[in-house]
Amino acid sequence: MKVINASGISEITEVLQEKGYQCIETTEVYDTQYPVIIAKKFDPNAEAANILASSGVPVLFLSWEYIKTHPSVHNIVADHVDAEDIAAWLNSLKTGDEQEQKTKIAVKKSVVVYPLQPGVGSAFISRMLALESAKHRNTVLVEANYRYPKSLFYFGLYEPGHTLDRYIEKILNNDMQELSQYTLNKTKISNPSTERKRILKKLPEKLHMLAPDWQKGYEHFPEMPCEIDQSEGYTRNMIHQLKQHHDSVIVNTLSDLDDCLTLSLLNSADIKIIVADASPPSILSLEQRVETLRSNGLLKQSDRIIINNCHEGMEKELQQRFQQYNCLFVPYEGAVHSDMMRGVHPDRGEIYEKMKELESSIFGTKMQEKSKRSFSSFFSKVSL
Repeated sequence: MKVINASGISEITEVLQEKGYQCIETTEVYDTQYPVIIAKKFDPNAEAANILASSGVPVLFLSWEYIKTHPSVHNIVADHVDAEDIAAWLNSLKTGDEQEQKTKIAVKKSVVVYPLQPGVGSAFISRMLALESAKHRNTVLVEANYRYPKSLFYFGLYEPGHTLDRYIEKILNNDMQELSQYTLNKTKISNPSTERKRILKKLPEKLHMLAPDWQKGYEHFPEMPCEIDQSEGYTRNMIHQLKQHHDSVIVNTLSDLDDCLTLSLLNSADIKIIVADASPPSILSLEQRVETLRSNGLLKQSDRIIINNCHEGMEKELQQRFQQYNCLFVPYEGAVHSDMMRGVHPDRGEIYEKMKELESSIFGTKMQEKSKRSFSSFFSKVSL
């Protein structure tokens, strides 16, 4: 069994080789699927460990103090590392003739799509990402923009009583019974109209949705506690419950960081996608906001920034301007937006390819080599 030792501790390599493992010392780990051992000394904030784990790579993180890591990272916290503990971790991983496939574990992930300001296209990005993810795994799209929910109309997934409002009310009341009844897919819609049937027919069967009650005003939406730790506890529980039935949880939020639900979701998700557009006010706001988010611990290297509606002539300049961030530039294609309004989901074109890149980089779906390279430059920046 092949193991990557990126901890900088050569004794680990010697011990594992004695035990019959093929142990390789390297810090070039961004494209591996083999188990990786990393130490706090070379990855102080566990950012590289979290990036690998979010891509489905088995990771062992060695530290002399506790550090919060991705749920799938295995931690050993001790002053001295026992070789038997490392061997036990490796033995717990699936092995066999098809090692490369079996060491890649399935990790359920939550992604929050946060718009820097209203109208930058975060709902569009979340819909496209959900459509692509649902081709490969059970996916739920949560429309948490309860003021102006759009996606339920694009997908036709709404049914009285099966709403985000009711779901959150049950979470706030610590009632975890039958929560799955509130998420909808195309098989749960009763008596759809002819036009709605046409829209539903084109949706992937693995796509589910949880959206606000659009017939009520947003002033009737359940209020989250103002105490952020308490509010975050509820949103973490909400995401945990959604992961019981879905492999991918994609949440579209408000742009208001003063909103307790939005801020709590940003703190609770595995990965954040911050969406801006290429207009001068949005770009200026992006520079200010990402610094605020990063200084408050809300922006990690595993998170993404999308600059939407970016014309080809602007991309090079913006790449240089935001080169320290993990950015994806999405062009404007008017036909795509009008097609989606008619229930036609794009399966070709530049926007479609960009969304495939994004979905692959987050959820690990295999792509052709050309597309797989898109985020490699970001991962190569990670210093162990």
